Amino acid sequence: MRIRSVGIVGLILFAYEAVAAAPAYALIQTAAQNTEQRAARTSDADITRQVEERLWKSVDLRAVEVHTDRGVVTLTGNVPSVAASARASGIARKIPRVRLVKNELTRDPAGSGPDPSAGVRSGPRGAEHGSGGTSIESF
Repeated sequence: MRIRSVGIVGLILFAYEAVAAAPAYALIQTAAQNTEQRAARTSDADITRQVEERLWKSVDLRAVEVHTDRGVVTLTGNVPSVAASARASGIARKIPRVRLVKNELTRDPAGSGPDPSAGVRSGPRGAEHGSGGTSIESF
């Protein structure tokens, strides 16, 4: 009989400790998730910066806008050809921590992007584009 009572007392103590430890475990788990989210945001900003820097080296890719969310890079904007679009995707794929590249670039055969000879870009997200009645094709 004595062994049984120790077993019940032990079970009660174990249950009490488990209940007492649950809030602490939840706090640790929440802190770990917050740290992971901050790291992901930092990594996304680093990825975006690196892709933009490498695209900037090609005059015909300077109008490409880059957005990154959890390692998924989305490319938008206008490029002069399908080959330029493929090159932009290849550049983005080579960046460390890029999980996927979504190419949403459009081909603008008239070249209505920024003037390459100007060498000036309005900002890291690209310049204003526009040219009267130019049609833009998706690919």
